[in-house]
Amino acid sequence: MYSLSAQVNAQKYYAAIGLGYYQNGFSIPVSYGTNTIYQTRPQGSVGYVLNDNFSVELGGNQLTWTYSQDVFAYISIRMLRLMPSLKYTFYKHGASYSFYAKGGMSIGVDNYMRQDIAWVSDLPPYTLHISKIEYKGGLAPGYVFAIGGECKIYKNLSFYIELMGIVNYWSRSNNVNIIELTGYSNDEIDRTPVKVGAAEYNVSLKYSFW
Repeated sequence: MYSLSAQVNAQKYYAAIGLGYYQNGFSIPVSYGTNTIYQTRPQGSVGYVLNDNFSVELGGNQLTWTYSQDVFAYISIRMLRLMPSLKYTFYKHGASYSFYAKGGMSIGVDNYMRQDIAWVSDLPPYTLHISKIEYKGGLAPGYVFAIGGECKIYKNLSFYIELMGIVNYWSRSNNVNIIELTGYSNDEIDRTPVKVGAAEYNVSLKYSFW
C-alpha cells in the first residue's frame, strides 16, 4: 500500500521551461519617476498537481535591467525572482486544451543595483555633483498573477502561453557601498525604496511526469 501511494504522488509532478518577452517598469519615485525597458529572457517552473483543478507551482526568472541617460545617469539592477503560487485550471473532460489562472508571491533575492548620477548646479559657483553608489542584499517581496492557456501536443508534452504580471518592492537600504561621492553628504545618499514591475508574455514547454 505504501509503495503504491508513493508512486501515484510522484507521477503528479511537472516541469516547464520557456521564453518570456518582458516589459519592465522601474520606479524610484523621487529621483527618476518610472522608466520602461523591453527584454526577452528564459523562465522556468516546477509544479505539483493536487487534484483535477488545483496545483502548486514554483517559478523563477532572472531580472536584469539597465537605464542610461548620456553621462548624467546610469542605473543597473539585477534580481533573481522566486515565485511560489497556487494555480487553478479550467478544463473540459477529454479535451487536449485547458485554461488557467494563478497567483502568489514574488520574492526577489540576490539583489544588486548600481546607481550613478552626475549634474551641475544651475547657479554660481556651478558645483559638480557626482554620486556612484552600489546597493546589495536584502529581500524584495511582492506578488505575481497570471492567466494562460495550455495545449497538449504529445503524450506528456504540452505547451502554454500566458500573460503574467510581477511586482517587487526593495528597500535597498541594508548594504550600501559608496564608490564616489562629490558635492553630497552621506545623509544625501538616495535610499528611496525601489518598485520593479514587469508584464510578461511567456511561451513555454511543459513536461508532466505521469
